[in-house]
Amino acid sequence: MIPKILQTALISSALVLTAGLARAAAPETLVEAATPERIWVVTYTSKGAVLTRGKRKIVLQENCVAVSKQYGRGVWGQANGGMLIKFGQRRLGFPRQEVRLDRASCDVPD
Repeated sequence: MIPKILQTALISSALVLTAGLARAAAPETLVEAATPERIWVVTYTSKGAVLTRGKRKIVLQENCVAVSKQYGRGVWGQANGGMLIKFGQRRLGFPRQEVRLDRASCDVPD
């Protein structure tokens, strides 16, 4: 028989874990500055963040590299003012928005 205090601790742990999984499953979105109707869905992997919009996909790696079949190879960064992805002359801006990559320290590209 499991003591009541241990049962309570196990139930509390399960609730916290379940709440964490439910929160992680909810998709995040970013809205592109130049065209507000362009909404990107953000998912996270072990190596970074993946932004998708329709058939377009951009992978933001923790080493500040952005990779996309549609746009090529670029750089990305974020600061208090938001996030910027740069592929050559093409820029995608997300003001007052950011991705949650704690291990990445990427400055906004020029």
